[in-house]
Amino acid sequence: MYIMDMYASYTGKTQLALINPGDIQIIPYSPSLPTVVSGLCDRAQFANYDVSQLDTSITLSMTIPAGSPARDVLSYLSKIYQFDMVDSAGQLKFVPKGQPISAVVPIEDCGFVKQTTGIPPAPYVLTRVQGSDLPRSVTLKYISAEANYTQNVRQFQISNPSGKDITASVPMTLDDVTAANAAMLLCISPHIEKTAYSWSMSFKYLWVEPGDVLQMPWGVTRITQVAIDDGQNAPFIKFQGVIDATFVINNGYGMAEAVPLPELGVLPIQPAALAPGSGQLIAGPTQGSTGANKGTLNKPPLNPGTAYGTFLEVPPLNSKQTSPYYLCYCYSTGTTFMGAAVFESTDGGSTFDQIGQQAVGGTSGFIAEIAPNTQSFTWDTSTVLSAYLSAPYMALESATDIQVLNGANLFLLGAELIQFSNAALMTDANGVPYYQLSRLLRGRRGTEWAMSSHIAGEQFTAIVDNEDVSVPYALTDLHSSNQYKVASAIQDISQIAPQAFAPTGVWFKPWSVADPRVSLDASNNWNMTFIPRARLNGFLASGIISSLDPDTQTFSIDIYSGTTLKRTVSGQLSSPSFQYTAAMQAADGFSAGAHGITFNIYQVGAQIGRGTIKTVTS
Repeated sequence: MYIMDMYASYTGKTQLALINPGDIQIIPYSPSLPTVVSGLCDRAQFANYDVSQLDTSITLSMTIPAGSPARDVLSYLSKIYQFDMVDSAGQLKFVPKGQPISAVVPIEDCGFVKQTTGIPPAPYVLTRVQGSDLPRSVTLKYISAEANYTQNVRQFQISNPSGKDITASVPMTLDDVTAANAAMLLCISPHIEKTAYSWSMSFKYLWVEPGDVLQMPWGVTRITQVAIDDGQNAPFIKFQGVIDATFVINNGYGMAEAVPLPELGVLPIQPAALAPGSGQLIAGPTQGSTGANKGTLNKPPLNPGTAYGTFLEVPPLNSKQTSPYYLCYCYSTGTTFMGAAVFESTDGGSTFDQIGQQAVGGTSGFIAEIAPNTQSFTWDTSTVLSAYLSAPYMALESATDIQVLNGANLFLLGAELIQFSNAALMTDANGVPYYQLSRLLRGRRGTEWAMSSHIAGEQFTAIVDNEDVSVPYALTDLHSSNQYKVASAIQDISQIAPQAFAPTGVWFKPWSVADPRVSLDASNNWNMTFIPRARLNGFLASGIISSLDPDTQTFSIDIYSGTTLKRTVSGQLSSPSFQYTAAMQAADGFSAGAHGITFNIYQVGAQIGRGTIKTVTS
């Protein structure tokens, strides 16, 4: 058995030497890439590996510094010669990037999970790397065969002002063309592969392994991870992958088209080329769509449209939401929502970081009529709202009363939270579809104050748990505007106009009190009582007695004669009652036991002060 050591040269030639410990013979040798990888695997005592797919025509000359782990050496070999190291049923397999497409996968095969609702699952989820974390330039240091085996440098750069300048040193003898190509790939590949995709499919695709290349609806994708999920007794396969940069470059994409539109088949872009002397990747002219090996599917192309985000402030919606947040619901204008990511800038728009992603498209639109000011805390069976949706993929569904009482079919209209039981799909006189929403619960979660503030054509947004991006914030963030961008897989974030949003503290704001009453006693004192409400601790639960929120312990009352403020009572009010004595009335200019006095009552929060007003008149 030979044990391989690798040297930069042998007798002035670009060769390595195999040294047989049991013999003094030195054999001049230029090992191939698979031979080198096999030697490294043997040295690392890997028992089960497969190098059969590596190119035997690639020969190497390199040194390995003493003590270098085999893993590190394999890592930079994989970057220079573009191959993946994948686990295939317990075998370490070395798979070159840029494999031929193994299968064309339609969008209908993506998002395979056990459905518990009528809402279809998202086809996939994406995560994107920020431009500031991608290379702007790569400087590769290596041993040059053409330069008498001295260190040489090759550099490649692209137009990415916010990116990083990366220097990589490899203890290898390379010809200058190989080094230039390696620098180019090290710089370009992270840009092409900046978006990672996660999706699920049925056991129909059990044969797919890491390293395989599939034509997915969003582009030519190299599989990086495969796992089986029990799926609550409905097993499926979870996949992760990236756009295969090697395939993209070898098969004629330009960089701007690295993530194709979701129509199956290779984009009709001629091969990219290096601009002479510039180190810049440029795309050739477009050609017809019927070129060789285009791989098409006989179905209309999907239209993901443009992704947008709606930012909302809502009070705590359940007992688990004990920290302040606001919500972003992503949606698109196309026929299919294919996932979106939300990016935030806290430095005025100079840099954007991904803060979340949304797999299922949000549901939004507008209500045609003015929602009337009607009763809250009971079923509203008289109001009917006409809801027009923003995109064809959106839909609304009816729910039982029990499902609604358990939180279903909640939406925000203006500042009011409303729930509906019935949703009937209708068509107006112009042939435009809309939903009639009826059997409503109004003013949910302390928003009854907003029932009188509606206008015709007001925007509504469905509030669905786990189908949003929740953004935490603190008191110090109130009224401080940040910049946001919402991007789908096919949108270039640099081309998206930012939108500003600043929280106002709705989550912190105490709700109004309930059932305020005043009564006159024999001494002409007005005695007031009311019921406190808790936004955090007020949820009904068996065996649990609701209590005031820890940040809401006191009350405040303003007393008016018409529009003139006569007295403010605060600080000492720690119980839900107050006596407006005859003496106080006289001091404020009222006759004893006068009627028509207005009392504005507030719960007071420790962080944000007064909450929502509740008014009662004597």
